[in-house]
Amino acid sequence: MGNLDNLKEIKDTEENRELIESYMRLQKQKQNPSRTGMVEALSGAKYVASEEITILEIEQGDIYRTPWCEISDKDLFRKLSQYQKGLYNHAIKKIGKDAFEELIQKYAGM
Repeated sequence: MGNLDNLKEIKDTEENRELIESYMRLQKQKQNPSRTGMVEALSGAKYVASEEITILEIEQGDIYRTPWCEISDKDLFRKLSQYQKGLYNHAIKKIGKDAFEELIQKYAGM
């Protein structure tokens, strides 16, 4: 059973790293946006927290699937906060608010 526990821990650690990195990529784009950077950050976040992000999109009226190339820079920028909230909601479910905020602080200090 020990090997299975180790594999689960490794998988959880990798998922947490992806979650934090996705969150921070969105934050970086909020501070210094570029079209390519926003699309990459949004795509990565959607991969990590698809369910939570889709829920927010529907709640906020983004119900039509539009290719990234057809979304204006203004709307891409607006989506950065939306997707960041989706990642935050995913993190709360997965590891808890305090643990996520601690990881964010640790990552930001690196």
